[in-house]
Amino acid sequence: MKLSLLTVLIVLLSFSACRKDEVTRVNLNYNRITLKVGEKDTLLANLLYDGDINKFPITWSSSSTSIVQVSGGIINAISEGSATITAEAGGKTAKCQITVIKKNTDFVFTKTSASFWGDYFKVGSNNLTMYLLENTLSIDPSGNLQGTGSYLYIDFNIAASDSTLSEGTYSIANTRAPKTFIPGDTVSYEGDTFVIGTNINTIGSNAKSYIIKDGYYKISKDGSGFKIEGQLISTKEEIIQFTYNGSVDLINKIKPVYPALTQADLYYWGDIYTSKTANNFTVLMGDKNINMDNMSGNGDMLMLELNTALSVTNTIPDGTYEMMAGLQIQYLLPNTLVPGYSSSTGNKWGSWYIGKSTEALLTGNATFTKTGDIYNINYQLFNDIKTKVSGTFSGKMRYFNYSSSSSSVKAEKMRQLQTQKEHKNLKQKSLRRMILTPVRQ
Repeated sequence: MKLSLLTVLIVLLSFSACRKDEVTRVNLNYNRITLKVGEKDTLLANLLYDGDINKFPITWSSSSTSIVQVSGGIINAISEGSATITAEAGGKTAKCQITVIKKNTDFVFTKTSASFWGDYFKVGSNNLTMYLLENTLSIDPSGNLQGTGSYLYIDFNIAASDSTLSEGTYSIANTRAPKTFIPGDTVSYEGDTFVIGTNINTIGSNAKSYIIKDGYYKISKDGSGFKIEGQLISTKEEIIQFTYNGSVDLINKIKPVYPALTQADLYYWGDIYTSKTANNFTVLMGDKNINMDNMSGNGDMLMLELNTALSVTNTIPDGTYEMMAGLQIQYLLPNTLVPGYSSSTGNKWGSWYIGKSTEALLTGNATFTKTGDIYNINYQLFNDIKTKVSGTFSGKMRYFNYSSSSSSVKAEKMRQLQTQKEHKNLKQKSLRRMILTPVRQ
C-alpha cells in the first residue's frame, strides 16, 4: 500500500502536534555537601527534557535561609545546622542536603615557653606545661604576659623515664597517663573564674577563651627544632587547628637552685603569733645584685621565718631549725622554720626563695652558727615538687626590732596562719603554675 505525499505530511504534522515541551528530570551534581560556616560552593543542575528547554528556567530555594542561602546555584553557609537546597524546573525537583559545621579557627604560633615539673601530681608520669604564643605576645622574666594576641596552654604528660619533649601523638584524657594531655576546666579563684588545663586565650580587644574538651596533637623533630601541630575541639564544638615550628627551651622546674647570698638582715617580731611558746624572726638574704634597703634588684633572695625560745630577742641561737609540721599555732616551737604562704593581700610570709622563680619553701632545714658577729647559715630547703634550694651564707646581719610596731602585720600573720590550708586539690595545684587569665566567652 502506497502513501501519498499528502498523507505522509499529515502524519508528521499530527505527530509534531502531539509532542509536549516538558522537563522529565532534574539532576544535581551533589546530593549531600558539608560546609563550614562562611564557606561557599556551587550546585549545577542538569535538565532532562522534551521540547524547547528555553521555556524552563531553574528556581532555587533553601529550607532554612538562616543556615544556608542560595542564588543561581551558589550556596552560602550562614550558621551551624542542616538545610535542604531545592532546584525546581518545569514541575520537577532535585534536592541536596547541606550540613554546616563550625568554622575552623586556625592559629600559627611562633614562640614557646615550656616547663618540666617531674611527677608533680604524684601519679607515676612526668608532667610538662607549654605555652605556644603568637608573635605579638611574649612572657617577661617575671612570668607576666606582654602584648596582645593568642596563646595555647597545654598541660600534658610523658613517661616517668623522660625529662624532655617526647615525639608522638598525644590524645586527651584525665588519667595523666603518658602521651596524654588534660582537657580544659574552670575554677573559681579570688572572685574570678579561670580556665585550667588545655585552653586557648586571646588577649586584647577581641578577648576570648577556648576551653578544650577533645582533639589531638603531634610532636615531631624538625631538624634542630620541633614541629607541633594538631586539631582541638572546644566545649562549644569549635574546631581549632594549630601549628608551631621552632626550638623548645625546656625550663627544669625541679633543677636545684644554689643562690650566692652575700648580705643579710635580721628582723625581730617578738611573739607575733601570740603562741606563748616562741618568738618570731625573719632572716632576709640577698646576692650582690639586691638592694637590701628596698628589696629591689635583679638577683636571688632567700627569706627564712624562724622561731626561737621566748627569751631570745636579738640573735639567732646556734642550732638546726626544722620546717614546721604544719601551719598551725601548735607547731610554733623553738628551733623551727615557718613554711611559705601568701596572705589574702598578696604578702608573702614564712620561708621563700625569690629569684628566677618564686617558690614557697615547705620542707627542709637550716643550721645556724655564730662566731662573734658573723653568722654561718647552711640551708637545704624544698618547694612542693621537691626542688631543692641549697647553699650557705657567711657574714654579718643588720638587726631591726619590729616587736613594738607591728600590730597590723601581727593581725595579718595571725589570721593567715590560722586559716591557711595546704592546696591538695589538683585543680588548685594546676592553677598555681599558670598565667591567670579570666575566662572570656
